[in-house]
Amino acid sequence: MSPDWASALLPLGGVILGFACTLIGQFMVTRETKRQALAKAAAARREERKQAIMAFMDVCQEVGTIAQARHIGGGVPEDVQAKTDLLWVRQRFIDIVGSPSLRRATHELAERLTTAMYRGTPSGVSVREFLREDSDRVIQAAREELGFS
Repeated sequence: MSPDWASALLPLGGVILGFACTLIGQFMVTRETKRQALAKAAAARREERKQAIMAFMDVCQEVGTIAQARHIGGGVPEDVQAKTDLLWVRQRFIDIVGSPSLRRATHELAERLTTAMYRGTPSGVSVREFLREDSDRVIQAAREELGFS
């Protein structure tokens, strides 16, 4: 190869090598950016599910406390219907963001709480005992939903 060709091909080889390196670099940056965006979206969805579960469990605690007070002969607050309505609203939000197993478990617990609140529990069964199995299922489903199982 003559020096004229070599002097023309070496810069061209450098340009091609630089172009290839730029393409590889851009590909790697794009791939990493996409991975970060997916991770951020997954974290946001997880946080949304966590908030829905916490809100549902919070209102379950309130309705359960009212049902327990009613069971032992205490009075019921005036806002008991509003609390029960809120329980179902929170359960419907879980229907939107939750997995099928979480939706099923929260629906069963909401049904059980409503029964305990308005119809009472079977004779000789405390409200806690009446709710225990459904409550445990919700906790297990929530653990699975949030990746703690």
